[in-house]
Amino acid sequence: MIVQVIFVVFPIFALVGIGYVVANVGYPDRSPGNILSKFCVNLLIPILLFRSLGLADLDAISPWSYWVTYYGSMTVIACLGGLIVRTGFRREARAAVIAGLTASFSNTVLVGIPLIDGVYGAEGTLLISLLIVFHAPLTALTSSVLMERAVVIDGHKAPRSR
Repeated sequence: MIVQVIFVVFPIFALVGIGYVVANVGYPDRSPGNILSKFCVNLLIPILLFRSLGLADLDAISPWSYWVTYYGSMTVIACLGGLIVRTGFRREARAAVIAGLTASFSNTVLVGIPLIDGVYGAEGTLLISLLIVFHAPLTALTSSVLMERAVVIDGHKAPRSR
């Protein structure tokens, strides 16, 4: 299993590293990368999600334990990140919300899908697709509510600038 994970993880991080080096050298123009990124995020990934969920037998699986594990750990990390910024750096509540969400956010789509698909196959892709479908609405709603609460806690004062 560990060898399989290495064979899946190494190419992903190798491509990220090559992309980082090439971008810092300034070799390619950024516009093709932006076009390719929009093409993948706006067209190919939704097609993959619809295909994975459309062809799946959803009666045969129960993703609740998967969701509880993922969103539970995401909540713990967000709370710890916010607590560190709020108490350790003595920042306002709005900065703590942003820091907590930033700390808990992962690249589930661009890194997670190839990783899970390579290791677990179609069953893993189905589970991560079920997670991704609810991820954006759930985190957007949660972050909006938390930020509105933080504005009330901060008393509508301007954020501290560095």
